Amino acid sequence: KDLGEGYKAYIRKPKTKAGNRVLPLISSVYEAFKMQLKFCTLMGVRNKFSLDGYSDFVFVTGKGTPLLPSALNYILTELVAAYNKKEQVKAAKEHREAEPMPHLSSHYFRHTFGTRMNERNVNIKVIQTVLGHENISTTLNIYTHVNADNLKNELTKMEDESPDNPPEQSPEQANHTKVKSFCAREANA
Repeated sequence: KDLGEGYKAYIRKPKTKAGNRVLPLISSVYEAFKMQLKFCTLMGVRNKFSLDGYSDFVFVTGKGTPLLPSALNYILTELVAAYNKKEQVKAAKEHREAEPMPHLSSHYFRHTFGTRMNERNVNIKVIQTVLGHENISTTLNIYTHVNADNLKNELTKMEDESPDNPPEQSPEQANHTKVKSFCAREANA
């Protein structure tokens, strides 16, 4: 659909069948969406735009048309440029090398979300579903990252384990261990 000023909007189907999904909203996202809708109402933005049967867009321009990814990427580029400009001035005053922020795009948020879920030990199949990947290798190889703290914490778990200090077990695992011990004793009796 023509948005004017040379912009066109369209709804694109997901690349794979797994990309077509319905996900529950966590409360913080739900609250952020409500705040965005309230902001639009306060600003007098009317969202009466319809595109390929979809309407009631949450993120819209001042004209009520859907906010395109390119607009968000432009905002991110401007924010990074402003930060880097201030960083250059600050570094010069402090007689040090500037540490500029790298280029960002909206897609980085997707990577970050996948990584944060992984860091919180969310089941990898859940992460795959949330990200809409058909193949688990995409989730593992591209969207989950191991940082130095994560690596150290995971390897420290191995230090804590010894024959005298076995890893903690869930109640189900503990029950399974008891059953195995009982069966082994009975077999030897």
